[in-house]
Amino acid sequence: MKLSLSDAEENGRPYQIVTASWLILEENGIDNVAAALNDQDPETYSRGAWDWGSFDEQTGRATASLIVPDYYVGGMWEVNYIFMQDMALNGRGVYFTRPDHALGEEDIVTDENPATIEIKTKNPDTTPPILDLNRITIAAEPTNPTAPNGETKVDITFRVKDDISGYNSADLWLRDPQGVEHFNGHWISNEEFYKVYFTGDPTAWATYKQTIILPVGSAPGTWGLSEMVVYDKAHNMFRADFTEIVRFEVDSASAKPVALADRPQLQQNAPNPFNSQTIIPYFLHEPGAARLEVFALTGQRVAVLNEGPQPAGHHRLHWDGRDRAGRPLASGTYLYRLVTGAGVLTRKLTLLR
Repeated sequence: MKLSLSDAEENGRPYQIVTASWLILEENGIDNVAAALNDQDPETYSRGAWDWGSFDEQTGRATASLIVPDYYVGGMWEVNYIFMQDMALNGRGVYFTRPDHALGEEDIVTDENPATIEIKTKNPDTTPPILDLNRITIAAEPTNPTAPNGETKVDITFRVKDDISGYNSADLWLRDPQGVEHFNGHWISNEEFYKVYFTGDPTAWATYKQTIILPVGSAPGTWGLSEMVVYDKAHNMFRADFTEIVRFEVDSASAKPVALADRPQLQQNAPNPFNSQTIIPYFLHEPGAARLEVFALTGQRVAVLNEGPQPAGHHRLHWDGRDRAGRPLASGTYLYRLVTGAGVLTRKLTLLR
């Protein structure tokens, strides 16, 4: 494994590219390669870069370009994961250091030390974004006012600013009258989410809006925004717990009471349909092994999103619509499935390219 460092820019703003190159011995040709770069600080392990690279048949070397924005923290960085897939679609991922999460069935761990490189940045961002706690508003109204059935349109408006890297996304949790939590995700936009740098002034207050449609049969009574987590582009986060504020009413003349969760729950992904990013929330009533996976309607498993021991509680997982080899899946309807010791839960999602 060889690493090199070069400079690039986005709209006149500089960032760095770590180019990872490694030799592959394969007689039948290589279809896909990828690599992941992370810093060595356990507190910021989610901060990193990922790239689907290229393979040179003449030299037998794979190359991946990994972006490090100037708002990342400098220091020693390492390529701790590579992925390779041959022309017969046989894929294998290799971890050079044991990750914090469970390994998928296509991955292995090696005792080989990861390749490292020192990166210097000029404007590191280690400060969480700021959420204006006094300017969060909720407007809720039934979608069918003349015959309310629990289906409710909920508009949540909030203001965020950041010091350097800029706002990127937020997690929002609604609590129904039975105490059950319902997860929704917000991100700045599909286009802005994948840009290296925030467009505009990240230090200026900006107002964002998330629209949520509660389904038919939602529990009637007083709901509340129980928790928000906001993230900036440097992966710093701020968590707010709204125990007794920001409430709204759901009117449902025929809704049946909803029991408190005593079994695993798999909730609908959001947004759905989605283009480039969606969030899948689920709940585990007790700790234990769990697997979240995606299937085509033909029955073929196309992705394993999470697998291994997990704690009890609410979980949410981001998915970018790619298969296990990292290739974008085609538009269509897919099944996502939560497998636990208590059974199997399945829902549908729609991907639009």
